[in-house]
Order: sequence, then structure tokens, then C-alpha cells
Amino acid sequence: MTRFPGCGAAETNFANIQETRGPKQVPWIMYANLLGSRIIRQKEFGFQHPGTCATVDCSWVVDSMPNSGARLVPFLAYAQGQSVTLQSRPLDRNDAAARASRALSLVGRTPYDLVTANCDHVAGYAETGVAASPQVALVVGVLLVGGAIWALSRN
Repeated sequence: MTRFPGCGAAETNFANIQETRGPKQVPWIMYANLLGSRIIRQKEFGFQHPGTCATVDCSWVVDSMPNSGARLVPFLAYAQGQSVTLQSRPLDRNDAAARASRALSLVGRTPYDLVTANCDHVAGYAETGVAASPQVALVVGVLLVGGAIWALSRN
């Protein structure tokens, strides 16, 4: 996993971004092509906010937000001062192009919906071609189990 520490609004130099592999710091530049890579940053309540690198250097990211839906934003706007982690990379150039193309196809055309078109759905669609949200599935599962336990306890 790769972390992009300290992506504050004042920082614009991507040379500060590094990969952590045990105790050794490896420069970010080791990745010649990040096109189509899935990245994440933390949100409130332990949730993650995924995005997809829309450029080779990941200076532009596709994500989804409640006020805009699927959007194309600069990396620093995506990061919002949080550390960003590289979660997955494409298998090859064709996979990278397909991922980026799928992500960009949603920009401006996919309104945000918490259950069917949130940031996880957009990143999942870019990565696999299937819009799915494990985070939503987890919350729905917890609610269903909680509801079943509550209903059974009332009997």
C-alpha cells in the first residue's frame, strides 16, 4: 500500500509523496504510470473516500461528492489535506486506459446517491466495470441484522 502523507492545500509538489514499505521510504516517482489507479483517503466515522487517478501522474482524480456527483478534481482538492493511500493499480496499459475511461465517462453525468451512486460505486465502476459499494453493503447488512435481533427480542 502506498501513502501520500501531508497533502495539505499549501503543498503542490508531488515529489513529497512517498511509498512506505516497512522502514524504508521509496519515492513516489517510482510509479511511471498511475493512470486508472484506485486511491483512498479517510473520511469521518472510519469510512473511506475512494477516487480514480485520471492522469498518468494522478494530478487529476475522479470521485463523487453529494453536492456534485461524479467529478474531475485536482489531486489536492481530492485529498482535502488528508493522507491518501494507493489501493490498487491497473494490471497493464489496457486496464489503465479502461479504468480511466470508465471513470471519466461518469463525470458530470452521474448524480450522487448514497445508496446507488456514491464515491465507492464510482471508483468500483472505474476499477471493475461494476458499480458496487462494499461500505453501503456493510451498513445495510448491519442494519438488517440489528433489525432482526430487535424483532426477535420483542417476541
